[in-house]
Amino acid sequence: MEKLVKTVPIAGGNLLEILDRSRNITKDIWQLNILFRAKIYIKEEMFTGEDPQKFSVAELMKTLGNSVLFEVVRERKFIHEKERDRALESLVDDFLNNNGDYLQDADFPKKFIIRKFLESQKAGIFWTR
Repeated sequence: MEKLVKTVPIAGGNLLEILDRSRNITKDIWQLNILFRAKIYIKEEMFTGEDPQKFSVAELMKTLGNSVLFEVVRERKFIHEKERDRALESLVDDFLNNNGDYLQDADFPKKFIIRKFLESQKAGIFWTR
């Protein structure tokens, strides 16, 4: 079961959802599982101006749809129930402290979309010897 912990605004007018998917392993022991998820919308204005990567918005949308999903999971196992809330808060704070600048960078949505597009193109290539 997912429980929304909070939402954080990130670059491009997108929202990062922080979801608690933790589960109880035994009577008082937990496995913490936090999902950081953001739907990054593809907007034409991201791909205008001088850009070394010449992708048309139509080509991106044909391959990816109108958005791509950014997802990162952080986990900690065998957390005592007394430590659960503090450990959960620590996981969230560590992620935001370590990745906040990246997610707030104005070019993050564009770069992430291009990365997903290139990954999808690479996945379609079958290598033979």
